[in-house]
Amino acid sequence: ARPQARRRAGAAEPASDALVRSGIAPPPPSRAAVATPIIDEADERLQPIGFARTQQLPVLEPDMGLGPRFDDFTKLLSVCTILGLAAYRFFSVDADLSRGWTAFEVMQRLLPDNWNEYETALKSDPVLTKTTINTVIYTLADWLAQVLEGRKPLEFDERRLLRSAAIGLIFGPITCAYYEWSDHILDPYVVSNRPLKILMDQSVYAASKYTMFVALRELFSGTEPAEAVGVARKSTWPLLKRGWRFWPAVHMVTYSVIPPRHRVLWVNCADLVWVTILSLFKAQEDAKAAALALPKQLVAPSRQPPGEI
Repeated sequence: ARPQARRRAGAAEPASDALVRSGIAPPPPSRAAVATPIIDEADERLQPIGFARTQQLPVLEPDMGLGPRFDDFTKLLSVCTILGLAAYRFFSVDADLSRGWTAFEVMQRLLPDNWNEYETALKSDPVLTKTTINTVIYTLADWLAQVLEGRKPLEFDERRLLRSAAIGLIFGPITCAYYEWSDHILDPYVVSNRPLKILMDQSVYAASKYTMFVALRELFSGTEPAEAVGVARKSTWPLLKRGWRFWPAVHMVTYSVIPPRHRVLWVNCADLVWVTILSLFKAQEDAKAAALALPKQLVAPSRQPPGEI
């Protein structure tokens, strides 16, 4: 009776067990394996509150917020150092002679004695003196242009200032050589030569200078040489037209009132205004290029009806 019952039980064996024995179907999961998803689901429920077993909590570093503050402090320290050195050089011009002078006598001799120091440096090393002044003027003009663009005085772009200083350093010897050559071929004391000198300034010299200025700015900004030359070519004619509104009047004073040895200083003072105009012009060109580079859907409003993607 028992073997018959076993055979009847075997006949009633589920089809899934028969498939497993024949190797057609995979074996069913064990109880431990079945319980695993329950544990995982519990971990997932506990994970948002920080009690996951398999995941460590991230270590949060405190954000002190010192980045912008430290940058502003560094810029302020640099500006104060430069201004302090300049002020010390200006007020100590008579340090070897002012013993026993009153404060009024010291202040009275500051301007003329500093001017005499400049004249002495101009005679001993004219190229270095004029190049130094040219570099300072270009840097100051670019800083002024950044302020006029809307930046705060201490939020200037230091890399842009260094680029302008480098351009001023390059243009210093070139400017000195040009004015010496101009005075050599056209006598500055002959009145009839003055219109010719202004014409030469505002044609060959100005076009070359503007092209070099824009090309160097592009190269120092990381632009490829071929692209920098193309941008300089496109910018030269607009800059020439802008310059014709400014420089002819300046050079009427340059070649009629200013002595030849002080022309570079006079032109540098005019450059303080003109380089500011150039920097603003360059910033406007960069803004236009950035706007053209944006995708059309970010520049123009979408024409799709509300609710559509």
